[in-house]
Amino acid sequence: MRTEEDLRVALRTLERHAPRPEAVLQPLRLRSGSGRSGRRRGWPRVMVPLAAAASVIALAAGALAAAGVITTGRARANHGNNGAAARAYAPPTVGGLPAYLLAVPLSVTGSPAPAALRSPHRRTAAGSQVVDLVVTATGRVAATASLPGRVSAIAATGTGTFYAAVTSGTATAFYEVQPPARGHTATVTRLPIPALPSLRVAMGPNNQQRQSPVAFLAASPDGSRLAISTYTWHGHMGDIQGLIVASTTTGSERVWTVPKADINGSMGPMTWLADGTLAINWLGFGSPTPASLRLLDTAAPGTDLLAGRTVAALNRNEFSDFTISPDGQILIGIADHPKNPAVLQGHPVPLGSAIEFTVRTGQAQVLYQTDAAGTGSCNDPLWMSSTGQEVLLECSRLVSQRQPGSVVTEVMLLEHGQVIKKLPWPSALTEERVALGG
Repeated sequence: MRTEEDLRVALRTLERHAPRPEAVLQPLRLRSGSGRSGRRRGWPRVMVPLAAAASVIALAAGALAAAGVITTGRARANHGNNGAAARAYAPPTVGGLPAYLLAVPLSVTGSPAPAALRSPHRRTAAGSQVVDLVVTATGRVAATASLPGRVSAIAATGTGTFYAAVTSGTATAFYEVQPPARGHTATVTRLPIPALPSLRVAMGPNNQQRQSPVAFLAASPDGSRLAISTYTWHGHMGDIQGLIVASTTTGSERVWTVPKADINGSMGPMTWLADGTLAINWLGFGSPTPASLRLLDTAAPGTDLLAGRTVAALNRNEFSDFTISPDGQILIGIADHPKNPAVLQGHPVPLGSAIEFTVRTGQAQVLYQTDAAGTGSCNDPLWMSSTGQEVLLECSRLVSQRQPGSVVTEVMLLEHGQVIKKLPWPSALTEERVALGG
């Protein structure tokens, strides 16, 4: 029988490596910061059926709740919105953070939270999903938006524009969400980007269900382009191996694919840099092209997704992916492999700690260290400033060994590695998929 420590390690591993709950259980993600599509890591390969993985997730969740991965069934907090939501047109700001974030409520099944658990101002028609525009500084809901289907991926710009991939029936379409000038209803606009057909996924011998083809979204800094990574299915396995970059104003597209030789690899989260380059985590641990963070010049000719240059190699025994600053100078990785702890200057770094690398020199330092007992874990940054000197980091820690479900999650703004502010986000907000612009 598993010990409590075994379960903690298993759950940390599942949180970092398992498919997103909404992707696995609805049926067939991911946070991410810097405008990344959601705040959890994605999984390079999804296998069907996933009953065994689901049972492990259920076992671990029952012993030690993973704050921010799946909800625990309790009523969602209303983010402080007791009939007096923060005004969308005059939000407080803090530390250079974007004024708003987009939050997608999740339940264990990946569906919207039941109507009885929603904030009092929520009103939506059947078949749609309500998302929240939240004031970053306070965690209060400023406005809501009703999207016509299930949200499979989100992204943001630093100017407060949000994007969502929304699946309804047999297709996934793309929408822009803008904070309202007044009131509490956001403006939702269908983008001219062509809709993508839903994938037919085999869930068993006589069961095929439709799945969104979209894995991640990333919005360019000015919002003019949307990067869309897509699943490719090989029998009962799905890998993220397609990329579409589309104009948000005209809908024009360019498409990149993974070379046949790299069919065993998969993409992770993406980030647009300030110069218009697209940074892609290539999780090619089983392909000829080594796992790495790569820069793709989307203005260059060609359709090879791996034609770009490597910024840094990814060691599967240390980091699952990197987050890069908009100026391309700073990388952050989370030490997330229990059996192979990261070592910095000859000393092991506690599991779940955030490590910062300087691209130009390769110099590394601990950005934020969890406790040596292994009761804490951080997620990929939710946001990084243009130079990477300011970072919004979400970390969880177990506060009671006797109560396995006793987990506290903190959202911290760091400047030069020092915590300068802890944001007053309610616990429900840390259990949702969120997007902040870079």
